[in-house]
Amino acid sequence: MRKGLPTPQWLVGLWLLLGGVSLAGGAMFAAWLESQLALAPAAKLLMWLCALSGGATLLAVGYLLEHYLFKPLRTLHAELGKLIAHPNKPIDAPGGWLESLGPDLRQIAKRWRDDRERFEAAHREGAREAARIRQELEGLVQRLATPVLLFDQHGRLLLFNSTASAFFPSPFNLGLGKELKNLLPDPVLAARFDALVAAIEADDTFARDVLTSAFERTISVSLTRLSGTPCKILVTLKDVTRVWQNELGVKKSLTLALDSLEQTVPASSLSTLKELWHHSELVNERLSSIWSNAFWHTLDEQLNPSLKLITPIGVPGWFKGHVPSLIALFDLLVTQLHGQLPKCRFEGSLIRKEQGAWLAFIWQGAAIEETRLNQWRSTVIDSLPLSPTVGDILRLHGSELWSEGDPDGVHARLCVSLKSSTRQSAPNTDIASRPEFHDFEIAHLAPPSMPLADRALDQLAIVAFDTETTGLDLRGADTLLSIGACRIVNNRLLASDVFERYVNPKRAIPDASTAIHGIRDEDVHDAPAASVVLEEFQTYAREAVLLAHNASFDLLALSMAGENLTHPVLDTLLISKGLDSALPGHDLDSQAKRYELSIPPEARHTALGDAQLTAELWLSMLPRLKARNILTLGKLLAFQATALDRRDGSL
Repeated sequence: MRKGLPTPQWLVGLWLLLGGVSLAGGAMFAAWLESQLALAPAAKLLMWLCALSGGATLLAVGYLLEHYLFKPLRTLHAELGKLIAHPNKPIDAPGGWLESLGPDLRQIAKRWRDDRERFEAAHREGAREAARIRQELEGLVQRLATPVLLFDQHGRLLLFNSTASAFFPSPFNLGLGKELKNLLPDPVLAARFDALVAAIEADDTFARDVLTSAFERTISVSLTRLSGTPCKILVTLKDVTRVWQNELGVKKSLTLALDSLEQTVPASSLSTLKELWHHSELVNERLSSIWSNAFWHTLDEQLNPSLKLITPIGVPGWFKGHVPSLIALFDLLVTQLHGQLPKCRFEGSLIRKEQGAWLAFIWQGAAIEETRLNQWRSTVIDSLPLSPTVGDILRLHGSELWSEGDPDGVHARLCVSLKSSTRQSAPNTDIASRPEFHDFEIAHLAPPSMPLADRALDQLAIVAFDTETTGLDLRGADTLLSIGACRIVNNRLLASDVFERYVNPKRAIPDASTAIHGIRDEDVHDAPAASVVLEEFQTYAREAVLLAHNASFDLLALSMAGENLTHPVLDTLLISKGLDSALPGHDLDSQAKRYELSIPPEARHTALGDAQLTAELWLSMLPRLKARNILTLGKLLAFQATALDRRDGSL
């Protein structure tokens, strides 16, 4: 059985054989008819033409297929083989009915050659580029006044700045590959580092703060886990020696002195002094806002991550405190409680009061006696520099410590009063997996002063946008409902730089429209007016070229809402018609299928989802435009104008 395409000789032989047999059969049939019939000369000629027409037609069709299809296919076959074997050789475009594939074939060859050249230069260019980016980043880090160190999951130093180098005196000089446990040998710090590395939550972005002693200084260490696999730990350092000594020494003495003056100073004067002193503590920057659930989680990490002693309950919130000292304080309190109640588990709760907030440990059992609490207040916390007592840490926060029974008569609680924080909303941990925080190649783009029409297509800042409306009758009762947009910079679709807003249409949304885009009346009931959203969109799209699919409809929606844009506008519908005029289907779904693009089904027919799909479509079309020497915005605007059809959109 023959495999693959038949050879040209076989096809030509078959064609000639069939043509010859057909002509011979027709001639024999005509001769037989002529012998049987007495025909006039004109009738004989017509008979012979009819008899020979089948064979002649077969030969003619064979010639046309050979010249316009089979020969171009063989040329294409040969050129593709040559392209694989010798990418640097010039490519001959197939003729005939495949002549329109010439630009695309040459573009394929060009991109193949470019890919090979890039592959051959990958090590050299990649090393050069990596070195340049590393130098840029290191240059930024080196200029930071804060000591910054970056460690891998095993605690080995990957990066540090000059401020960090100066922070460590000789012989503790920093060096790449050195381990954190040798640079700062503190068991609490090591345990916090290991717990952060082993954190199960991938979006665990809460910093861990540790207060440690090294080089005869008190150092505040902040550890933050960076996203990625394997994980990396960012460490920042701060010398708080003087502040810590002041908190535990001078302020402690002043507080005791104020207490001793109660017998000799008038009550009104003493009250004023205490009020001023209390105010100075309130404004002290040592107290930061702490999210209660993050606090319980960090405390559990320090106690025993596998034991899970503490279960947060109630509504989480913010309070003010000095994280390292509070963690050490509660570590000691929980250890004391767990020693008395070895089989007990605890609940942790933040209780808000008008005068502040309480952190409460709750357990099943009796309250702690006051005599035992007094013993705990004098207990030394060895894990903190200068070995303060529990009472010192309470004084640092202006806090009280007490224990009481729970109203249910079964549980008890240990409470520490703290200051409330003005922060309200929960911390945002929803971070894009690959946010675009840097792209040094932008510095090599065309300067903003260059006329837009002369700029290369792949150097344009583009905002792809789409609108959803209450219906299609934009010149009648229908109006704008939502705008979605995304940005393309340096030929890259930015995943995190998006715009999505609802608009209050001030009318009911028809059920037929809701069935398409899913927007209901309650979704836009509290949405801003069109004028507000359009002003925000103008700000978002400033200095960019606009891109849409069937842009005339979206521009009409904006125009009827009161916004007449002056940006250049590219339309992927018109570009598609210009590129593939012979192909059917230029709607967004057909284009997505043609270029094998996809978005989540729930995002289709939403303004942002369709805008992102349009952006992907543009990036797919860009190489084909380059193949036709359409390289600048001016050329592309002229090209898409040739495909303009007034039946598109709502012109």
